[in-house]
Amino acid sequence: MNMKQFEGVYLGLAPVDMDVPIGEVEVTIDSQWIKTRFATGDKIEETKVSLAIFTQMSEAEIAKTCPQGSGIPERTLGFKRKSHRYPKLLFLQDPDENEYGLIILTGGIVGEYFGPITLYSPLQTARGDYDKEVLAYSKEYDTGVIPRIRNNGRAEN
Repeated sequence: MNMKQFEGVYLGLAPVDMDVPIGEVEVTIDSQWIKTRFATGDKIEETKVSLAIFTQMSEAEIAKTCPQGSGIPERTLGFKRKSHRYPKLLFLQDPDENEYGLIILTGGIVGEYFGPITLYSPLQTARGDYDKEVLAYSKEYDTGVIPRIRNNGRAEN
């Protein structure tokens, strides 16, 4: 199994640091690479990783990352880095609007503190699920507080 079926652009919001609580994250998967762009509040941080460094996770490995009895492992395909425990990419098949299409577990102290990075799949983004989350966050906290990729990593005012 490879990641071909998961090619596309995934969008989400993730913690930045104590000064900027949340920023926009974009993960693009193509036939060879996983490219990440992260709006931090003053810039866009970019990374690029080869798909070749990932291997598929077993259902038992996926189950260890999910709440027991959640039914999520049966609906999830996961990939982990071959030479390390992290990152782990968990793709939920056919997620509804209240679920995430991609969950990235980064591990380590920072990853455990902030929790996983959660993103909407291309299909979810197309049907407006990501925009609903951004709107809800903006209403709760304040319009223009989210650093966005389209604004060179800064919050829109």
